[in-house]
Amino acid sequence: MIGFVCGVKGSGKTKKMVEMANAIVRDALGKVVFVDDNTRHMFDLKHSIRLVTTDDFALNNHDAIYGFLAGLIAGDFDIHTIFVDSFLRMTNSTVQEIEPLVKRLEPLMEQNNVRLILSISADIKDVPDYIKEKAID
Repeated sequence: MIGFVCGVKGSGKTKKMVEMANAIVRDALGKVVFVDDNTRHMFDLKHSIRLVTTDDFALNNHDAIYGFLAGLIAGDFDIHTIFVDSFLRMTNSTVQEIEPLVKRLEPLMEQNNVRLILSISADIKDVPDYIKEKAID
């Protein structure tokens, strides 16, 4: 399953995702991973959540992001949920350009029973319908 946390810059998307990750890790039957482009939220996340920073990797296109997420899952079959902050910036894409990547990620997540939560810096009224349908309030 893929879900989206949407909102304009500064609207609290990252804070919401950190809170969600901290709540999920209590009851998760597997591991929770938080992917961010830096370590600024390291002390906000519970210690049992794996923080992966992408600043050491060249994740600047859809193939790189797909391979990175597939590698995380392949390297640890116990992953329950992956949170990815600043998804548009990480993919160097607009909200309209990510649909092919999202469609490619959906079967990967379903086959491995992993929930993927992506933050999107865009007002919910400005995102495509497929994102609205999977938006997390």
